[in-house]
This record gives sequence, C-alpha cells and structure tokens, in this order.
Amino acid sequence: MNTFAQLKISAELRTRGEAINAYQYLPDTTTETKFFVTQRTRIIANYKKDFYETQISIQDVRFWGGEDNFTKAGVWSNTNGLDIYEAWAKFNLNENHFLKIGRQELRYDDERLLSWRNWNQYGITYDAFVYGFRKKDWKLDLGLSYNSWGTADKNNSYFDGATTKRMKTLNFLHLNKEFDKFSASFNLISAGYHKGNTTNVIYLTNTYGLYLKYKNNSFMIDGNAYMQSGKSYEGKDIKGAYLLTLNGETYLLDKKLSLKAGVDYFSGADGTNSDELYNTQHHNFNLMYGARYLYYGNQNMFTLMDTHTKNAGLTDIHFGLNYKQSEKHIFDLTYHIFSTSEKVLKEIDPIQNERIYYNQSLGSEIDMVYTYKINKELVVKSGLSYYFTNSTIESFKGIKGDVGLPFWGWIMLSFKPTLFEK
Repeated sequence: MNTFAQLKISAELRTRGEAINAYQYLPDTTTETKFFVTQRTRIIANYKKDFYETQISIQDVRFWGGEDNFTKAGVWSNTNGLDIYEAWAKFNLNENHFLKIGRQELRYDDERLLSWRNWNQYGITYDAFVYGFRKKDWKLDLGLSYNSWGTADKNNSYFDGATTKRMKTLNFLHLNKEFDKFSASFNLISAGYHKGNTTNVIYLTNTYGLYLKYKNNSFMIDGNAYMQSGKSYEGKDIKGAYLLTLNGETYLLDKKLSLKAGVDYFSGADGTNSDELYNTQHHNFNLMYGARYLYYGNQNMFTLMDTHTKNAGLTDIHFGLNYKQSEKHIFDLTYHIFSTSEKVLKEIDPIQNERIYYNQSLGSEIDMVYTYKINKELVVKSGLSYYFTNSTIESFKGIKGDVGLPFWGWIMLSFKPTLFEK
C-alpha cells in the first residue's frame, strides 16, 4: 500500500509595542503612561500521514528586556523560557469519526464560551480529549479533560475555585448544523472547580444554550442564549444566571463598508433584593474561558464580569463601522456604552435609613483599529482606545480623586512564514 506523508514547518513572530494609561484599570492624575514591547515567537510542526496527524507548537513569550539572567556586561538568557503551546495527535477512524488528544485550541461559534484568546501573547490552549463526528452539514464534538497539579495533587489550592477560578475539569458537547445561509449550534458545558482544602469535592457549573447565525450577501445577524445552573466556583447555588447577545452587520459599497450594532447582556445580582436566600446564591453568568477583548471593549475593563461590575452583571450596547479600502487596508471603529445589568447598593443613609444606589451607567469606550496586510504572511495592525468615565466606573476601579487620561495605544507586527513544506 502506498502512503503519502506531508510535513510543514512554520513560524510566528508577533511583536507588539504598547502605550498604556488605562487597560483593565483607570488612571488618576498621578498615573504615568507605561511603554513596553512584548514578543511572541512560535515554531509549529505539522505532520500528516495515512489516517493520523500531529502538531507540536513551541512558543516563547517575553517582554523586551525582561531577561532575568544578566550581568552589567549584557544579557545572557531568561530562566523562564520555552513552553508547549500545542501538542496533539489526531486519529481519523474513518471519514466521519476522529479522536484528537493532547494540548489543543478549542474554538467554537463566536468564541463566547470556548476561545483561544489570541490577543493575549500567550493564548489559551486546553489539555483535552476530543471525539469528533462529521457528516455532510452536521458537526459533533465531545470534549473531556481533567487537570492535576501532580501525582498526588497535594497542592489543592492550585485549583481552588474560590480563589483561583481555575478549572479542575472542562467537559463539553458542541452540536452544529449548517443550512444554506443559516447555522445553529447547541452547546453544553460542564466545568468543575475544586473546593479548597479537599481532595475530591468538585463544584460543577453547567452551561447550556444556543448560538444562531444567518448571513447573506447583504447582512449578517447572530445571537447567543445561554443559561447556567449547578454550583459556582465558590460553591454557591447558581440561580437565574444567563447570557443574551444579539449582533447585526450590514454590508454596503460592494462589501467595502459595513455598519454594525448589537447588545450583550450578562445577568447579575439585584442589589435591591434584601432576601437572605437570594444573597447567598450566585446570579452572575460565568464567561469561563470565553473571549473578552474581542467583544467587551479593547481596554478589557470587564474581563471578570462579577468582580469588575460588583456582581451586578454587564450590559454592553455597541455600534460602529468597518471600512475595507482594499485587500491591504482595513479600518474599524467601535463605540461601546456600558452599564450594570442590575443596581448596586452604594450605602444606607443612617438618618433616613434609605438605600442609596450607584448610577447604573459605567461610561463608554471608543476603539479604533487599522490593519495593513502587506501580504499573506506579514500584517501590521495598530489601535487606539479611549474610555469616557463617570463616577460609577471611577468608584468601581478605585479612583478617589480626579481621573487621569484613560487611553491605550498599540502597534503590532505579525509575521507568519512557512519555513519548510514537503
């Protein structure tokens, strides 16, 4: 029997310079702008033969000048060096079934729940076992994972959900059906969080719902509807936690210009509810390892939906435009209007015994991104973001005096050459 093997070795060099005066935090008048450069370097080897395929990706992520092994004469090296980004094997059992085992990217639908989080220089991959089924327009993926610190798993605090929010186990089912211009996905995820100072107690957070998408030559519309139940990462009963999104985009000028708008709604705890049982439950939707930067403002003010909104949930109304002057030049502009989904108690007036709440508005943000595609291997991107603050977001972010200039700018070079292919 004749066999045919394919080997491809590629690389990625991604260098990004940033000027930060507001990124996940707000500055006060004493905050100084931070300037730094980070770099991602990857070598990716992919090998295919007969019924199997394997890929190994080695990466190094560092700050320029961040080496910790040096002398006055110069830099020697960094003791925190290479890491495995991907290392998986895929076995095609037949034309419809496959198994994929090892460290791998998990990216489904619009990546609200499972994402590779590619803006982060490190990215996110998952140690998992994935069974896949493909037939015509049907796709089914079943994923299982179980994480341990070591053979005895002595360091239980490493997966203590109440403190680290790191998943002990991640298991999912993704079912997708493609139609002519419409696609629908059902997702079921069971994520387990370790109870601290125990050896075998795991709290399971269950997420289930639909992703729907319709697209033709004139416009696109998609949306998510997800519910959560079970136990939260700190062991509370989850009640009434949900996520709703609706986004649309209209294509104009032979698809050179698109206008976009949408709303994302994350449930939260109602600060006006004083019921004792209600306040011992978890009402926030857990976004788990889903994408943040891609949706909720480039300045990442709300990466932790519970902590950064004081458990009140988030509503994000956004609109903007994308202009594709040519295949090389693309401009994107997005404006976000943020607010808490529920009210947050600020204080109780000791004289009137009156409950006083924060204004639900969390300000707004404008994001501008320019992309220059020199060729398929070399891309330059740059961006500038500005946050329009108010008293609520300033209080949430710990600003006690006057707020500073809340901006963030960056420029990034991405080079992805193919080094060898046979």
